[in-house]
Amino acid sequence: FYMYQTIIPRIFNSKSIMNYVIKESPYSHMTTLLPDDQVIYYMVPKELTQKPQSKRDNYLFWMSAFGKGMKEAVLMYISLYERGLTRRPFHICIPPQRSRKDVEICEKMIFDVNKNGYPIRFFGELKYADALTKLSKASCLFRPGLPQETFGLVYLEANQLGVPVLTYKGDAGEEILHDKHNMLIDKHHKMQDIASWMIDIQDQKTSVDMSKFDPQKITKEWVKLIENA
Repeated sequence: FYMYQTIIPRIFNSKSIMNYVIKESPYSHMTTLLPDDQVIYYMVPKELTQKPQSKRDNYLFWMSAFGKGMKEAVLMYISLYERGLTRRPFHICIPPQRSRKDVEICEKMIFDVNKNGYPIRFFGELKYADALTKLSKASCLFRPGLPQETFGLVYLEANQLGVPVLTYKGDAGEEILHDKHNMLIDKHHKMQDIASWMIDIQDQKTSVDMSKFDPQKITKEWVKLIENA
């Protein structure tokens, strides 16, 4: 209700979320942009404890919960593999889960698809530092899944580590993934386009502008908001 009411100003954590609420959601007809609506990004440190690798491996990497589109990513990987468009292995991990059942769902899905001999490996629940180490060594972050990222912290982490990202156009990636070595899939792309992008992707290095997420900058925005409330 809060996001679609037209009385109280709203704070969005990305422009993509604001655009979705105002223009693209099934309930957008119920709301409109208010004069005091604004975007305040999350605070993200400029430096990670993990550093970029001088040389990366050839595996594709998924680093998110099952509900963020893991199944769709696995299906796209299988489509690429079956067409002979990639022979890269696909490594998957999830963050620590509250329920063991959530882990078992991932394990079962990957066990079932691997009966056909796909090189998909599930690393289970990884702590943040371990997941970043895996990410830093990956050829790319493989994230073609729905729902898409509302803020895109994992995109920032990947590009900070020099790792290119493959995801769909239309989410927070458009605000973050400006490096030419990333790929934002849209309706005009075909499987061959994705395969061509992957050919030497482990040799490509990305960078990202972290200035808009600087903790000091974000703190000032929140202080100003509170002072003017």
